[in-house]
Amino acid sequence: MVTIQRWSKGKSETVIRNQWINLTSNEFFNDGVKIAPYYLFHYPDWVVVVPVTKQGKIVLVRQYRPGIDQVDWELPSGAMDKRDDSPEAAAVRELREETGYAGVEAEFIASLTVHPSAFCNRCYIFLVQESEKVSEPQPDETEWIESAEFTWSQLEDMIMQSEFIMAPHIGALYQTRLKFPKIFV
Repeated sequence: MVTIQRWSKGKSETVIRNQWINLTSNEFFNDGVKIAPYYLFHYPDWVVVVPVTKQGKIVLVRQYRPGIDQVDWELPSGAMDKRDDSPEAAAVRELREETGYAGVEAEFIASLTVHPSAFCNRCYIFLVQESEKVSEPQPDETEWIESAEFTWSQLEDMIMQSEFIMAPHIGALYQTRLKFPKIFV
């Protein structure tokens, strides 16, 4: 049987670094074998918010995504930054910025990785119950976003018809539903 162990890290060089990305070329060693170049993306940690209204509807946002060249529906989400004292603070901020909604509190659901073989960040999932519109959205200057409320049944149909395709967001929804099965209608 093979013993799985952590790799030893050798040299690491920055390929590109700016406000959006930090890509490094690394060398690793495992059982005497050199693994190089091995590229790692150092993105900021980010949050995904599952906002549920008093009526049990889920608030989604719709925006253009250049990586797939299409407009899609997803949960409110975004990178943590200097403004945020914690992942919870980032979740509250992102929900308000992207949708104008706020709720009773941001309840931690899970911390997940999206692509651990190459991405060096974590995704924090939060549930915000009793979400309601309290202001107009205030998206970043590079975001053009609309929001709408959907029932769980509508959202499942969207997932099955590939209209809601962001894999980490689908995982966030189902992880939240496993923890709180009665809040969705």
